[in-house]
Amino acid sequence: MDLSGNLIARHSLSDKKGATVIQKEHYEGIKSSTPKTAPRIREIFIETFAEGYLFYKGLVKMTSFNAPYHAKKILEQRRIYEDEHIEEVLEKAMEFGAFSYQTVGNILKGYPVREDPLSIKDASYAHIFTARRSLSEYNLLLTEAKEGI
Repeated sequence: MDLSGNLIARHSLSDKKGATVIQKEHYEGIKSSTPKTAPRIREIFIETFAEGYLFYKGLVKMTSFNAPYHAKKILEQRRIYEDEHIEEVLEKAMEFGAFSYQTVGNILKGYPVREDPLSIKDASYAHIFTARRSLSEYNLLLTEAKEGI
């Protein structure tokens, strides 16, 4: 159920002790968007960013065999920052001749992060009023509990 009480999904119970029933459709939208192999990392990096080919070429020159690692770390930033912002940062990093995920990450810190779709700041229970009590009220409760009142 979601916060509004609407049914999101049903889960089947397993007949075997300790076994879990996995329904693939529940996981379709949350697959890892970051590739695992070096050729695929390079391909997605170049396809995603207009300056991707030039930046990747710089990564190879600066980091040699670690270029896929750096490219993957930059691709992972897509979960936090918009592609347009990463594109701008890649251009800035190239101007400085700084081809690394650390440089890209540090420059990105000055950019706004994506809106979190799971944020609870607008949830109805976030605005519930809570009463403030002085500590003496709690002290009184403790005293009564000790005396058995």
